[in-house]
Amino acid sequence: MLNVIDAVSKKEQAEVKKHLTAMMYAESREQALEERKSFEHAFRHNPKAVKTVVENWERLTAYYDFPREHWKHLRTSNVVESPFSRVRLRTAASRRFKSQVNATCLIWKTLMVA
Repeated sequence: MLNVIDAVSKKEQAEVKKHLTAMMYAESREQALEERKSFEHAFRHNPKAVKTVVENWERLTAYYDFPREHWKHLRTSNVVESPFSRVRLRTAASRRFKSQVNATCLIWKTLMVA
């Protein structure tokens, strides 16, 4: 998304982001394709932005191949933060442990499960 936004002027960036978000959060691959066509029509004057979306379309929509419950985690661009979100939820509880080893084991196991 950032590469496409960088390809347009500052004035158009908000509208581009709106189109890209609509593509990314579409209910199906077909709806995402409709949003892409809308984007291509709206920004046909900026071939660099359209080319970036078209060339990377398979990578952008690869998460549709997986079950819907996984889409949220697959859409994230931060590979490290996605699994650590579960760990972060449990770190407050780990402070209640008397032993640092027990707390570390809980956090490690949570991370392995995530």
